[in-house]
Amino acid sequence: MKFSVAVTLLFAALCAGKKSYDGYSVYRITPRTERAGNFIQELSENVNYGQSLDFWHESRNLGDPTDVMVPPRYKALVEDFLRRRHMEFSLL
Repeated sequence: MKFSVAVTLLFAALCAGKKSYDGYSVYRITPRTERAGNFIQELSENVNYGQSLDFWHESRNLGDPTDVMVPPRYKALVEDFLRRRHMEFSLL
């Protein structure tokens, strides 16, 4: 009896924890100047969408890339942010 309850609870926890990442994009942003590094910081702190971005690796030095996972609804905003600031980026 205890075993079946434990298995049921484990199965429920696994099912509830699934999240689809369809449509998400990962961007690699490489700062070449101090100003570009500041723009990355600005992006991470932006209250409109910064909390929805998942920063996997943040730059510590110039030339060190930052990898960011972006939900589909913010893809155009992030690309616009980067292009307007002439930031070097690529999709992974």
